[in-house]
Amino acid sequence: SDATVALEELWWLARLIPHVLADAFEGEIPTTPDHLAECTGRAILGGVESPVDALSAEYVALACLSLDDGARRVLSPRLMETLAWGVARWADTYLMPEDTGGSLHAA
Repeated sequence: SDATVALEELWWLARLIPHVLADAFEGEIPTTPDHLAECTGRAILGGVESPVDALSAEYVALACLSLDDGARRVLSPRLMETLAWGVARWADTYLMPEDTGGSLHAA
């Protein structure tokens, strides 16, 4: 079976998810977008898992596939590049914002 279609779909997901989860890096310190912070707050108050946290965890897990030798044989270089870009953008927003030592521009 041809994996091209699945890889293309993964590429689109890998490209779109960071745009949803992370702020743009244009002229301001990257922070969690307000609507996602509100969503997480509602989830915490409701005692359920935050969909933002769940999507973030799944995205990082997908990106970690590029570290696995077996998966690296299957993933395209284009997909691996996009995953690296997305994790950098995500990390600058959630883990290392500019004011705490993150990079100025992840992408």
